[in-house]
Amino acid sequence: MDEKKKRGGIRENAGRKPKLKDDARSLFYARVDEKWDQIMEALDYWIAKKDKDMLKLVIEQRIGKAPQSVEVEVEITLKIDM
Repeated sequence: MDEKKKRGGIRENAGRKPKLKDDARSLFYARVDEKWDQIMEALDYWIAKKDKDMLKLVIEQRIGKAPQSVEVEVEITLKIDM
């Protein structure tokens, strides 16, 4: 039994394929820029109806979410006996 079957290990073309995130994002931005006048009209409508969820969605999709920070205070006491 000199010939053992190859089990596991690295195989060519294995694993997840890379996503085309950057291409999709740039296409989305281009499309939004094309329709910006219509989006602004819709924003005016949503403002009049006080629909804050739609306003938030549009702003987050085009501009991005605001960065969030969390402050954490931790006190650590370490006792080592030898």
